[in-house]
Amino acid sequence: MQKEKLREEITLLYDRLERDKDLYKEFIADEDSFLKKRGYNPIEVKAMIKSLMKNRLDVLKDVLDEQKRKIK
Repeated sequence: MQKEKLREEITLLYDRLERDKDLYKEFIADEDSFLKKRGYNPIEVKAMIKSLMKNRLDVLKDVLDEQKRKIK
């Protein structure tokens, strides 16, 4: 149960990172420090963020591929 709650928190944090360029710059500058300041274990959370990024990029790729097929 705790892992699911953490996943939800990280998803919300990632959503904020996508929309707030200053927050994203802070994250990119020092990911470990950024996550530690917010009370997260960087090793555990980075894997979740990487998974979120991959899933969202896969969805975007699928949408773009579908649109490309419609154009042809």
